Amino acid sequence: MLGCRRILAPTTRFYSSARSWRNRECLVNVQGAASTTFRTGHMARFADGAVVASTGETAVLCTVVSDLPSNNGDGGVPLIVDFKQSASAIGRIPTNYLRREMQQSDADIIASRIIDRSLRPLFPTRFNMPVQITCKPLSVTEDGDPVILGLNAASAALSISNIPWLGPVAAVRIGLLGDKIVVNPARSMMKESKLDLLVAGADEKNVVMIEMDGEQIAEDTILECLDTAFHNISELRIGILKLRSEVGKEKSTLASSEIDESLEKQIATLAEARLYYIFTDSEHDKMSRDNAVKELLEDVFREIEKSPQKYHYGYWNQMRWPWFDGVPTHKFRSQPVQ
Repeated sequence: MLGCRRILAPTTRFYSSARSWRNRECLVNVQGAASTTFRTGHMARFADGAVVASTGETAVLCTVVSDLPSNNGDGGVPLIVDFKQSASAIGRIPTNYLRREMQQSDADIIASRIIDRSLRPLFPTRFNMPVQITCKPLSVTEDGDPVILGLNAASAALSISNIPWLGPVAAVRIGLLGDKIVVNPARSMMKESKLDLLVAGADEKNVVMIEMDGEQIAEDTILECLDTAFHNISELRIGILKLRSEVGKEKSTLASSEIDESLEKQIATLAEARLYYIFTDSEHDKMSRDNAVKELLEDVFREIEKSPQKYHYGYWNQMRWPWFDGVPTHKFRSQPVQ
């Protein structure tokens, strides 16, 4: 079941009530589990997107901010995800000497990587806007699952922001107690579960990430667990999409990154023969091979700069890495296995 409503936040004469329309709450009922609520507009208003996801007494705030496009041209998505729990979320004061929150724990780093792996594949090709996602548990109970809430909150925050993104995604955790499939089970229940299955999906047909730990389980049971996960992921995505339709910002447009076919052929002609010798040279280790590819890259660029067809320096500096990136990958994968 899905429901969205407007939350009337108190306003003062210093705050324009015209902006209070962005304060929305969306309620999603997950099969066999407590309702998940997405709420936005009441915290972190200056972020590009901010959502609080809560189930019961467990709540996680996720904020998303971005910067102007970068011209580094390194070919990767400039995404940083920080998930950090705090003692205040469970009503305690840090027990260290300084009584302050310290660095991320191993569990926080793993949670950050889970969220990163679920969101990163859905950024557009050649996306070059630095993005930082921060997940902050506001309150955590003994049976709460802040990782799942953080992932769903991050998806919702990206969806309502102006950052180009092909989501939303949603995630659920599946447990198996005896022969009973449980969606988003309490942590105390997971101690007796034969299965710990985390599924993040973009829709019923596209799975972004699966993590699983369990005993020997029949294939039919696993498929039933996946079907249950996909059904609930669909419900969560509908809720996020509803929230986006209510308060979502207009997405920014990326600069055109269409590949010039003639330039792509020129790069391939100049590079393929030397790449073949680099990849088939048994004397290369990983470091020397990468250095040889980089040297080849610079040689190819110097040759192209001599060509009659000139490109604007800033555009060429930004686009040359993505253009070249596919050539070594294609050549390496096309080598026969020996």
